[in-house]
Amino acid sequence: FLLAHPEYSIVHCHLNQWCGMVLRGAKRAGVPVRIAHSHTVLPLRGLRNVVKAFIKTSVNRHATHRFAVSPQAGAWLFGKKAQNGGRVAVLPNAIDVQQYRFNPQTRAQMRQTLGLTDEIAVLHVGNHRVEKNQPFLLDIFDAFVAAGHKSRLLQVGKPAGGGIEAYARAKPCRDSVTFLGTRRDVPALLPAADVFVFPSLSEGFPGAVLEAQACGLPCVVSDVIGEN
Repeated sequence: FLLAHPEYSIVHCHLNQWCGMVLRGAKRAGVPVRIAHSHTVLPLRGLRNVVKAFIKTSVNRHATHRFAVSPQAGAWLFGKKAQNGGRVAVLPNAIDVQQYRFNPQTRAQMRQTLGLTDEIAVLHVGNHRVEKNQPFLLDIFDAFVAAGHKSRLLQVGKPAGGGIEAYARAKPCRDSVTFLGTRRDVPALLPAADVFVFPSLSEGFPGAVLEAQACGLPCVVSDVIGEN
């Protein structure tokens, strides 16, 4: 494509460890500006993440510019030397804050739609992936319900094989867990909640947490998430 369209002078790639493969093609096609953009941080454990760590080694060879959503994400994809040496531009995720501003009418309407009365609504937004740590989320929610709190856990995100749903069905709190799947109305779901929980094992800079904060929702997040 790039050989057939030499008018393209910039390729901006957001594919994390796969950026090297894309930018290698762009380099061979003579594209002068080749940007790799890191959006995540993955721990070096598990065969899949080990393979990704190997794949990402080609990124620095083919990128002319390096972007990341956080210093942690920059160090993960480009290496600590590049991050600490000023060769990575950190561009934190940005959102339209007006879209996520708290609205009491939206809260009332959405809680009615979800069948919520006086329950403490716990919200989690994240696709069902290992690094999102949803089993632990279910564990702590189960303990919260067992302690006598009337609550509902609302999970928004793309399912992956049904494993987390099966895990939830085995929990005593199963009747208080609702899987909402992929949603386009997250700005309306946020004000309906009372607390946002995000227990990830690894992250770059999560837009979901930023959106919850913009709504004024109290957030309980893991300590792997950086300040920027």
